[in-house]
Parts: sequence; C-alpha cells; structure tokens
Amino acid sequence: MLSEGEFPTAIADWQVTTSAEHGEHWTTCVVERKGVSGDLTVFARGVTDSEAFRAAFRRDVALLSGIDHPHLPRLMDHGEFAGQFFCVFAQAPITRLSAMLNEPHAFDEQVDVIWQIASAIQQLHNAGLTHARLAAENIAVSDQLRTTLIAPCRSDWVATGKSSEQTFPQRIKCDLNELADLLDLTAEAIVTPEPAPQEVSTALSTMATELRQGRMIARDVQGRLGDLLLKQSGDGMEMIDDRTGQYLSRRSIVDELFEETEPQSVQPAEEHQTSLPRWIIPLLVTITLLLIAWFATR
Repeated sequence: MLSEGEFPTAIADWQVTTSAEHGEHWTTCVVERKGVSGDLTVFARGVTDSEAFRAAFRRDVALLSGIDHPHLPRLMDHGEFAGQFFCVFAQAPITRLSAMLNEPHAFDEQVDVIWQIASAIQQLHNAGLTHARLAAENIAVSDQLRTTLIAPCRSDWVATGKSSEQTFPQRIKCDLNELADLLDLTAEAIVTPEPAPQEVSTALSTMATELRQGRMIARDVQGRLGDLLLKQSGDGMEMIDDRTGQYLSRRSIVDELFEETEPQSVQPAEEHQTSLPRWIIPLLVTITLLLIAWFATR
C-alpha cells in the first residue's frame, strides 16, 4: 500500500489537496480536478489483489454510476493506479452525524435526518447494493441538516477481498441492524436538548426493535417517520402532495419523494365566433334598399 511518505501528489488526473489518512484497508484524502473536489479512496494492495474484490468493485461501480440520490454521494471516478484500485466520490460535508446528535436540535429536525438516511439506504437496496458500514461516523451532515452517506459499498468490497463476502440478504440485514442502532441513538439524543413527546422516543425505539426482528425494511421506516411527524405537527404541517396511498409529511421529506410539477398555465378560452351564411349579407342589403325606396314614395 502507498505509504504516507510516498503518497503521490496526483492520482490519475486528480490533484491531492490534503494530507492522506492511512487505514488498514485503504488510504483517503481530498482531491481536485478542474475546480471540483472529491473524496478519494485508494485500496490496499493486499485487498485489491483479490479477484473477488476486483469483480465486486467493477460490478458495483457500474451500479453506483447510475444512482442519483440527494443523500448518496455521486461516484465521480474510479479505476486503477500503480496497481491499486481507487474511487472518487463527490466531497461530503465535514460534520458527522455523531457530532450532530450531540448538538441542540428540534426533535422534528433529528427525525428528518434519520428519514434521509433511511431513504438513501432504501435506494441502495433497490439498486442491489448495500452500504455495509452505516455508523454515525460514516454519515456526513451539512449546516442545513442534509445528510450524505460516505463511501457506500467500500466496506463490502474489502470484505469480499478478504474472502468474507456475505449473501445479499445478509448484507441487507446488516444495514438494517445498523439503521436500528441509529434510531436508538436518535431516540436518546432528542430527549436531551429539547424534551420531545414521549411517544416520539418510544416510536423510534419500537422501529429499531422491528428492524432487528426483520419485520421492517428501510422504506417502512420512512413511512413511519413521516406519519410520526404528521401526528406531532398536526394541521399546521405544510403539505405538498395529497395523492392517496402515499405517506405524507413535512416539506423537507416530501420534496424528495415526489417531484413538484410545474403549475399548468391556464390557456384563455377560445373565442367562439358565429359565422353568418354567405347569402345573408346580400339579402340584408336588398331589404334595406327596398325599405329606402318604399319610404321615398310616401
């Protein structure tokens, strides 16, 4: 693996802009290309030498390239450099969920954050992928409380390279168990800075239990959280979509479920003009002339 002393100043056509952080299975740093920054991961040679790793990496990056989701980082580049595989995701915010949960936020904002995470996980599962390391330290949160799941699939590739690959249902189960852990963390956090209704914490803990029991998936968590926010906010909650059969909640949630349609422009009604028969005008002229002649003889 590239050591700290020999880590290059450029990977492919990406310029390294921060010092590299070396871990057991990969090295990470921030890179830049044409004014756009990204988060680079270079995998250790002992991992990337595995044919199983290479097959999983190539399969998953093809799937990741087709995903466009507000809470998943865009895969910007991937390939091989100096015999080691690398990938570049769009740069994520610096703040992590673990720090955000220790800050004072309204309980509905914290519930909204966990909804975003469930939304991203469901998108990965729909695409046949898993995150594999859904810890609070691997989830970035912006100043506007918008989340980004850092480096999805990365831990899966490493596990595959170490001959410890699980089946897809097993990997989904791991994601859902880790989502349950995040629900528990949120339930604990929301009662500290601002006391929330007891039923909110209870509902989050109940969802965590049902996830671990295999009775829910990430989409179910989204629906439950939306219903929970609706119930707590009452009639004052702003709604966007009223179609039946869908879970509705506050704007920050619904605006990612449904695309808002442009208002239809109202076209002015066409003017319905009544056209007269062609023969009516000569007839009217003739009648007029006869009347004039009749009055002239009197």
